[in-house]
Amino acid sequence: MSAENNDPDVLKFKNTFAPHVENEELTIHDIILGLRLSVFDAGLLPTDVQKAVGEYLARHPPEDDD
Repeated sequence: MSAENNDPDVLKFKNTFAPHVENEELTIHDIILGLRLSVFDAGLLPTDVQKAVGEYLARHPPEDDD
């Protein structure tokens, strides 16, 4: 599976890893939100998705909730 868009801030992936989610595509933002809400298990994401999430979060660290 590969990203369908080369802009790292709007990466989209075909949903081949979350059959319980009806979306055919998920953006990097969808995936990160799903990880935060425990919709997805990070260890079960495809390697390229895991890599893209790690790279995105390295460039855009989450803000503190405080």
